Amino acid sequence: MYENFYGLSERPFRILPDPDFLYLSSKHRLALVYLNYGLMNQAGFIVITGEIGTGKTTLIRTLLRKIDPETQVASIFNTSIIPEQFLEMVLREFEISFSGRGKTEYLDRLHHFLIEEYRQRHRVVLIVDEAQNLSLETLEEIRLISNLQTEKEHLVQIILVGQPNLRTKLAHPRLAQFAQRISVHYHLVPLERPETESYVAHRLKVSGFNGSALFSPAALDLIFEASGGTPRIINIICDAALVYGFADELKAIDRDTIEQVIEDKKEGALLFSPSQKASPDGVVPAEVGLEERLRRLEEQVEELQTIRAQQSFSRDGVDRSLILELEDLLAKERRQKEELLKIHKKDMETIKKLRGEKKEIEEYLATLETSPSEVTQPSPTEADTARPLPWWNRLWKSQGSER
Repeated sequence: MYENFYGLSERPFRILPDPDFLYLSSKHRLALVYLNYGLMNQAGFIVITGEIGTGKTTLIRTLLRKIDPETQVASIFNTSIIPEQFLEMVLREFEISFSGRGKTEYLDRLHHFLIEEYRQRHRVVLIVDEAQNLSLETLEEIRLISNLQTEKEHLVQIILVGQPNLRTKLAHPRLAQFAQRISVHYHLVPLERPETESYVAHRLKVSGFNGSALFSPAALDLIFEASGGTPRIINIICDAALVYGFADELKAIDRDTIEQVIEDKKEGALLFSPSQKASPDGVVPAEVGLEERLRRLEEQVEELQTIRAQQSFSRDGVDRSLILELEDLLAKERRQKEELLKIHKKDMETIKKLRGEKKEIEEYLATLETSPSEVTQPSPTEADTARPLPWWNRLWKSQGSER
């Protein structure tokens, strides 16, 4: 659309993880060094974490371009699966044939494959993206896959890539053995303000831009402020800004254009804050309302119960502890809701009582507008004299005695 207008050979700010556009900031360069180090030194487990949109997948694709052609690589992206499904996907990625007789067969086929590749001196690498979605059971299955090793070498090297809550999940007591086997871990953080400017300039240069600065310093300041230095959000803002600039025939993008882009994106709920994070357990965000949290938990429990019925909880099936854990969490949420409802009911009773007292006060104040001599005081009954007078009656009585 705008490429010819700005002298570009292609769109510079697409959000696809294209290694051709990788900007090696100090953080990305170090992450790539860690990845290469882990592979070259036969690390069993390598873990790369980072916020959404910081460039983790682009780094992995860059690594794959440079890897030895004889290395056998399998990449898994669908991670919301049970252990047996995970093993099936690994076999398919490595092009290992299987008949579908269950986990015992899958592990046997995989182990034979790893031994044969080792005999031929081929390295085997398993890459799992979006690893924060893996269940504890599937992560434990991955650890068991890594058990096949010689005295000096791992027969398979495993790279886990995921969002920050992957670190929290790996710290779970049930995964203590897994965590101890992680040889390399690097957490990728967003860009700083100078790096954001260099990032924008780099992508423009790769796209064939040969002119002077296309984005003004003030525009870049606002891009950094709105994106928090997250590359994917920078791409979204800059791409839209070039569309706006092309529509208005602007040769340079200023702060006003960026402000308009941000405003339009926010109105359409298409721009999110990079500071927003998922809950540590990756199940239910804390900011979601109580009813929504219950609904989502009930859906997950129902889904797992369906799996339980299908698998009959055989040794190769789903671990019952996961369902029990979610059921317990759901019960806690329900108890919390009941407590909140009790508090709400008590508050409503208090409000009703206060409203009644307010009405009595208003009626009393209305009597003050007439002369005291015109106010007819009813004769007190025995019940009235037995209980203390309200404060406004006591006030009225004291004023009468003074007069």
